[in-house]
Amino acid sequence: MKNMNLFKKYQSKMIVEAAVKAAVCGLVAGFAVNFITALISWLCDYSAGLWLSIGLGLGVALVCGVVLYFVKFRPTEQEIARRVDALGLEERMVTMLEFAEDDSYIARRQREDAAAHAAATGAGCLKIQVSKVLIGAVCASAACGIAMTTVQGLTAGGVIPGFGELVEPQEDPLSVQYVAEVGGFIDGNEAQLVLFGESCEPVMAVADDGYVFVGWDDGVDEPFREDFDITDDYVITALFEKMEGEGNGPGDGNGDVPSDEGGLPTDKPGEEGGEAEGGEGNDNGDNGNGGGDGEGGSEDGEPSDGGKGPGAGGQYKPGNQVIDGETYYRDVFEEYYQKGMEYITGNDDLTPEEKEAIEKFLNGLK
Repeated sequence: MKNMNLFKKYQSKMIVEAAVKAAVCGLVAGFAVNFITALISWLCDYSAGLWLSIGLGLGVALVCGVVLYFVKFRPTEQEIARRVDALGLEERMVTMLEFAEDDSYIARRQREDAAAHAAATGAGCLKIQVSKVLIGAVCASAACGIAMTTVQGLTAGGVIPGFGELVEPQEDPLSVQYVAEVGGFIDGNEAQLVLFGESCEPVMAVADDGYVFVGWDDGVDEPFREDFDITDDYVITALFEKMEGEGNGPGDGNGDVPSDEGGLPTDKPGEEGGEAEGGEGNDNGDNGNGGGDGEGGSEDGEPSDGGKGPGAGGQYKPGNQVIDGETYYRDVFEEYYQKGMEYITGNDDLTPEEKEAIEKFLNGLK
């Protein structure tokens, strides 16, 4: 730029103006890319979209600013001459450039005149000009980019819901209740709210002393349960039965050997005294031990001293407490109770709450 020395005082302002215009255009492009990237990331629920949108926006702004400065906004001799002529030089600078290679007298005089007027014109008269359209564009793109980046950041931080949570209908939770009949209780969360298709927290039915767990009303036999894939409201009841106790019932029956008539001793010779009927155990005992005393006729017709009749008692064994059809569970319960206690004591995979619940269940079977 051989003629640049004629208007050096204008050059710096023209360069600043070009840099400002390039930077503003770069910011417009950067904020636009930032907005689009943040919006797509938010719609796709992409967790790293925040930093991606910021990085792309800064990169695009920098590249576009540099490229636009050198390609479009970098001032040339002709542009500087036109801007200086606009200050009142009446195209002297433009004409000077057109006849720069002309060495005639008139051309030399014109250059001298242009240089004199350029020197007399103050550089302060040259103002940096940026169009209102460009300023409006950068303000709008900045507002959109910053707003979308803020939304993306709040979503990533869990402050506001993401797009997927907004468009998906919020389903009402389903109610699952675990109820215990008389004789036991529920260890765990008895009333739960679960979304469709999700699982419940595990619970356990524990029998009180003197009761035994017999099952759930929906057919599940195990006291511990964890329900999956809930699709409806449920009320599930744990069923318990009172355990039958063991006892010895004393029998005090006195039985007379019946005679032919009226309960008198027989007078028929040669007949022996009959056996008395044994006493029965009481209603609450499993075993009844009774002895009966009775008088019977002897061979010579005299009453005997008395016949002792042994009473026989039975052991009550409910059908649901008999193992494999033969073994009464109380005959082997203590052995398996000890094994169960050893198992929960030495099992580190069980939590203290689970161990306590299992121990309560085993104690309830005693």
